[in-house]
Amino acid sequence: GRPCMHILFFVLFAGFAVFGIMNVSTAVFVESASQISRVDQDLAIRDQIMQDNSNINAVRPSSPVWTATLTRAELEVLLESPETFGQLPVLGLGSSEEVSTDEFVCGPHAAGGRGEGR
Repeated sequence: GRPCMHILFFVLFAGFAVFGIMNVSTAVFVESASQISRVDQDLAIRDQIMQDNSNINAVRPSSPVWTATLTRAELEVLLESPETFGQLPVLGLGSSEEVSTDEFVCGPHAAGGRGEGR
């Protein structure tokens, strides 16, 4: 009868409450993991940019002031380096031997980041 219905409603209520609490705690966990993932991606891009800058500085150790231009010879040295081809996927470029002009020009933009010069 009646006590059986109270027990049934109590069990349903307790199950609903536990389900709601678990749902909220899972949402909080997933959101914080997503935020950490975004931060990790930004750090990976920043590390890659720093590595790229050190590669460029290795090509021109005698230059007292870094400029945003490369001579044809310096570009050829960079393009012959296996590390350069390893960095192409990070920039969103293909890993094949051929790179189209659009990929070469637009690839660094596709890598994301905030594009700040340092």
